[in-house]
Amino acid sequence: MDSLIAATGLVYGMTVVTRNLSDFESTGVSLLNPWKPRK
Repeated sequence: MDSLIAATGLVYGMTVVTRNLSDFESTGVSLLNPWKPRK
């Protein structure tokens, strides 16, 4: 399922919002983890 989400993000130029960044880092899709505290 992660690959389908990543592919959709890439095709439509969207950012994938997830807590689980490690599953998507190798795909090249833009990622955002809104649960990570800001520095």
